[in-house]
Amino acid sequence: MFAASSAFAATVGSPLTKPEEGWQRFDDTAPQIVYSNYTNPRASQIGNYNGTASYSVDPKAEIEFRFTGPKIRIITQMYIGRDPLDKITIDGVSYTYTESSNNLIYQALVFEKTGLSSGVPRLKYRELRRQQDI
Repeated sequence: MFAASSAFAATVGSPLTKPEEGWQRFDDTAPQIVYSNYTNPRASQIGNYNGTASYSVDPKAEIEFRFTGPKIRIITQMYIGRDPLDKITIDGVSYTYTESSNNLIYQALVFEKTGLSSGVPRLKYRELRRQQDI
């Protein structure tokens, strides 16, 4: 899940089940998200935003998304079985973050980037492990 806006208050690793004021939320069913090599896009899954999650066991699976605004967040599940290193690329700059947690947390804020250039940034999301989901 991705959100782009000009205001923020949540902290990485905490649940964020509703969009905060000033943030626009897109879930995995948004037509703006392009999936490549995803084995289970838009699967029904209780606990996730709007009851869906997209995941894949293909190591080449990738998500591409364009958004407007100087900030972006990724909101997804965190749990103990997740690999501790995931990668997101925004306009050619790569960042790593974790979706691993000792507890299951649905709709957890796992990544936030502020200070992006104006315009329409291009985001690519590729996890550095076998199963990927958002």
